[in-house]
Amino acid sequence: MMSTDPGVWIAAALTIFVWSFLFKENIFSRFAEFTFVGMMTGHLIVMGVSNIRSYASVPLSRGDLTVIVPVIFALMLYGAVSRRYYWLSRWPTALLMGTATALAVRGFLTAYIVSQSVGNINAARAVVGPDIMAALNSGIIIVFSICTFSYFLFTIGLKGAATVASRRIARLAMMVAFGAVIGNTVLAYMTMVLNRVIFLFIEWLGLA
Repeated sequence: MMSTDPGVWIAAALTIFVWSFLFKENIFSRFAEFTFVGMMTGHLIVMGVSNIRSYASVPLSRGDLTVIVPVIFALMLYGAVSRRYYWLSRWPTALLMGTATALAVRGFLTAYIVSQSVGNINAARAVVGPDIMAALNSGIIIVFSICTFSYFLFTIGLKGAATVASRRIARLAMMVAFGAVIGNTVLAYMTMVLNRVIFLFIEWLGLA
């Protein structure tokens, strides 16, 4: 039985409007696009006002003076709209960019270097283990990691047959990794498409 919920009908209509862009850009696809952008903008504005109230106005009204410095830096950001006071916005912008960069570098080192090194050490232990398949898998991980790392050593002039073989293995490893990433990305998008198809046929049209 077809759904009688107005929310389901609106969601189904917007889904079809978005998919109509696959044939040609039209007024329906633009309506869905503008609706999404407008709702996201409104949501961000509400969240911004809520954050100002929660982290600035309410603490200040209670006498909490620890938020004065963040509030001053936040107000300095608005100097970007004035040519005369544009320089004021550089200080909080520099603070934000420096903090974000430090957090990103820390996360990168932890996720891609430290964790990978620990994984290689654990893989080296598994090579000498009793499980043949685990040992083979660990050996492939170690070989691919070492060859890929040596592929980007431009400061040392490596030559010879071993270097050529190492670079070929490295290219193979990178192609396998890139293919896996692309495959996972496509699979994620296909999962979202299938979820919308299931929504249209089951929740909206009630064909199940």
